[in-house]
Amino acid sequence: MDKRIEILFPILQSNLKEKVKLTLDLILKDNEKARVQDSNGIYHYVERNTNEPPINSQQKLMQNPFSYL
Repeated sequence: MDKRIEILFPILQSNLKEKVKLTLDLILKDNEKARVQDSNGIYHYVERNTNEPPINSQQKLMQNPFSYL
């Protein structure tokens, strides 16, 4: 986390807000490539429940990138 820079900015257009929400929703549902950081700073893959379908947000965004634009 050293030398990390994060920025925030307003999204004023409602259509763009919706696209950002859809993209973030997809990324947060990722249960194949997503990782979580524990209290020691170590990343672990998100565990998928046995009844959950696999969701790979990177793959979905590459297959149909313009659906989120």
